[in-house]
Amino acid sequence: MDNEFNALNDFLRGKEFTEAMNDKFFSGKSVGDAPQPNQNGEMSIDEPMIVSENGGMEKEEFEACAFMMNVCKNMIQQNIIEAAQKYNIPATEAIKSIEAWVMGLSAFPFPLFNFESSQSNKYEEKEFSMNVTDAAIDAVVNIKNVPSLKDSVVKALRANAGQLGKYAEKKQDFKFFGVINGYTKDSGNMRVISFTLNTQNIEVKTFCGGVQKVNLTSAYDSYYFTVDKYIMISMYKRVKDKIIDEIVKYFMDFIQLMYADLYKNYKSKMDEVFKNKK
Repeated sequence: MDNEFNALNDFLRGKEFTEAMNDKFFSGKSVGDAPQPNQNGEMSIDEPMIVSENGGMEKEEFEACAFMMNVCKNMIQQNIIEAAQKYNIPATEAIKSIEAWVMGLSAFPFPLFNFESSQSNKYEEKEFSMNVTDAAIDAVVNIKNVPSLKDSVVKALRANAGQLGKYAEKKQDFKFFGVINGYTKDSGNMRVISFTLNTQNIEVKTFCGGVQKVNLTSAYDSYYFTVDKYIMISMYKRVKDKIIDEIVKYFMDFIQLMYADLYKNYKSKMDEVFKNKK
């Protein structure tokens, strides 16, 4: 282990981190991995959209948690790319896999976030009036209690294919995957969203001429995780002056050394995701 990481090494081998790992993986309290999403396949954006909401946490603590979540995202992305390489799947394609991200976030052997529950829903409407206002999305993105979801979906849609009312093709399939992190003064949570929007443009004839309407189907899977902000902050204090790539390598080396069986099981699950894509 690198001498520059002595403080982190002591923490990872210490009581607080060890108890958190035991509680998540060895106590029988965990509800297990998140179920694989119904809304799967490749997302329509280059990588997951990460949104962080501060609901009253001190600025320094919020920055610490956001930094550590970014570290975790990088670790999981590295695992996804490595698993995909075994099956000759390019990295740019691999990191768009919704199934891989859900598996990584729920099963990665690290105690910073714990899967709690999931929900799914579907929305359909024929001859939906598709205009360019955010109100159009309100009717579709009906996931309750998820701050910033609508804004992040709208942003992704417009970045991907321009404004909704300007689709050039008769049919359009859009897949969104996002991670919304919410923090309060005393706690944190993570909401993972797998969302699909399928549209088919149709021409509706009226006395005044043709009107563009849309047959619309949308559906989502949502996963709720609790976040251990105290461990995040403790870790951040020990790595805040380090480069993220160095932190990722250190954590990965530590997990493979100290929790080899957990990591092997996790890697096997990730491999299965891409084995099924061959």
